[in-house]
Amino acid sequence: MIIFKYAMFRIFKNKIKIAILLFAPIIFIIVFATDNAEVMKLGIVDNDKTILSKTLVENLQSTEAEIIHIEEDEVIDKSVSHVVKYALVIDDGFEYNITKGNGAKIKEFYATENEKLYIIRSQVDNFIYNMKSLAHNSNYNKENFDKLLELQKSSKLGYVNNNKDIQEKLKAEASLSILIFFMLYMSVITAGIILEDKVKGTFTRIFYSSMSLKNYIFQNLIAFFLIGFIQVSVIFIFFKTVSKVSFSENSWSMYILFIIFAMLCISLGIWLISIFKKPLQVYVAIVFITSPLSFLGGVFYPPETMPDIMQKIGLFVPTTWLMKGVRKIMYDGYNITNLGPEILILVLFIGIFLTSGMIRKTELT
Repeated sequence: MIIFKYAMFRIFKNKIKIAILLFAPIIFIIVFATDNAEVMKLGIVDNDKTILSKTLVENLQSTEAEIIHIEEDEVIDKSVSHVVKYALVIDDGFEYNITKGNGAKIKEFYATENEKLYIIRSQVDNFIYNMKSLAHNSNYNKENFDKLLELQKSSKLGYVNNNKDIQEKLKAEASLSILIFFMLYMSVITAGIILEDKVKGTFTRIFYSSMSLKNYIFQNLIAFFLIGFIQVSVIFIFFKTVSKVSFSENSWSMYILFIIFAMLCISLGIWLISIFKKPLQVYVAIVFITSPLSFLGGVFYPPETMPDIMQKIGLFVPTTWLMKGVRKIMYDGYNITNLGPEILILVLFIGIFLTSGMIRKTELT
């Protein structure tokens, strides 16, 4: 197991790689998962002035934000000057469009991004999603919709607006989103180490010995999978002991799901080896790959907010199915045994990446 030990040594010796794998995600997660003492000042412009728009504002009043009602022509000035950290403009026709099953009309303005902004944005997205579901259940009839809305507000439909619980889950989801983003960079380490061997001539020296290419790849894969296991384990221990991030009652299911995703990231690296010939090419490629995978997969926001065509394209990227599993565990109380379709598709992606990479393995020599 010389190659295995050497691969582990090279990864842990390189401070930059360790920073990318462990310290960088922890630092970013602290920013998102740790409470900030400063109260978010939220500017609201309600041009719709309907029951539904007022209900949205009422829901936002239960957040940690301080609601400030402003005029529309003040939005840009107050956002840039940080009088308000985040501003929402509810356009005329907000209620009408939702009750008819159309897109909601809300514009947002902010000068700088922060975790509380993300929480409020997610709460608005969840409110719109719930109202669209209510409109669908009312057959897009305004009178029926109003009745259902009143029933929901009075909790007669069993709806409980536990804002604190929602915020904790949104913080947990934000933390996992950051972890996903950095885990995708693990594929760089996978591809980079093997390609560095090729460029430095280590490959040639190895194959003058009795070691086969199959054995070389296998030992590297074991090392990479172990590194992925360590990365996920360390971050989840941090979630549990330091940041107190909660994944409902199914933390183990979430942990197993991310172990599977770690294997997918390693497999992605093996596939990249079959396409690119130099480490620098892989490093550049992953920068361009990570953002589309995150965007199309709905890593940083609910996929329902994307256009239909983007949602359909997103079905062909692995992060979509990872996030489906994450949200089912987080919000619906699913455990790993209930995620058959999501896990199956992730495993299929692993098989596709590994197979595609190994088919062209002879090009490495």
